[in-house]
Amino acid sequence: AELRLEEALAIQRAMGNDSGAARSLRRLALAVWEGGRFEEAELLAREGYATTVATSNRTGLALSHVNLGQVLDKVGKFSEAHSFLQQGLVLLSELGHHNYITQAHCFLGSSDMHMGHYEEARDHAATGLALARKHGPPYSVGLSLILLGCLDLAGGAHARAHQHLQDGIAVYRDSDQRNDLSEALACLTITSHKLGDRREASRYLHEALKLAVDLGAVPPLLWALPAMALLLSDEGEHERAVELYALASRYPLVARSCWFEDVVGQRIAAIAATLPPERVAALEERGQARDLEASVRELIAESEGQATTLLG
Repeated sequence: AELRLEEALAIQRAMGNDSGAARSLRRLALAVWEGGRFEEAELLAREGYATTVATSNRTGLALSHVNLGQVLDKVGKFSEAHSFLQQGLVLLSELGHHNYITQAHCFLGSSDMHMGHYEEARDHAATGLALARKHGPPYSVGLSLILLGCLDLAGGAHARAHQHLQDGIAVYRDSDQRNDLSEALACLTITSHKLGDRREASRYLHEALKLAVDLGAVPPLLWALPAMALLLSDEGEHERAVELYALASRYPLVARSCWFEDVVGQRIAAIAATLPPERVAALEERGQARDLEASVRELIAESEGQATTLLG
């Protein structure tokens, strides 16, 4: 995808088509982000935005606001993301692009959620769901339901979270949204864990990890690793839990998120408090130095080759 998008970008630039170049940059930013090159993705999204500003294409400008906001949200710059997304939503509403409006509400809800503004996030999720059910696309129905499930999880409404997440996952499966499916399964892992169904949690986590690795997508791993740390903590593998959460926390999406802190981070911090401080420092340093994808592959191999209690 990256190779084709880079070729498209070169052609658009050679033609002097700024609107086309901006469109290619937006799509390239998302492809690069999926590959785990987050800083590069942000630069591409910013370049796409700047390129669009130089044109008179209002739809392109609205989409560039949303694209940049989405990427900023995923790299942990939640406040700046919210600002761009809000501006994009205003423009999209003026233009009447219903499909994109539903997504903008969900992305705004995500940035609110990570900043700990849960009620505002719920308003956006509910609005996005209503609009998506009326206008589409199906993807946005699933996106809204998953967001609501995550918010329920943060609020302690675990049964309701489980239902929302299952409903959203069903939409994703029907529409073949496999990358988003991996993230949603990681959230469902945490929910099942909170409900005391460890077998189900292990099954969902294994599917989430395997799917992300098969796709070669890095972002879902940032959701799956905190879920894995939570399950490890209940197995008494406290040091591994601290180390894996440190690996996930190397990324700003996790490190700066109120949601991750409320749902997983507080539990890991409580466990770390029972260990000698020097041992915690060593575990966190080792976790931060780990290779993300290699670590996940090791954990999947462990579950398949040794039938461990965690994932088996």
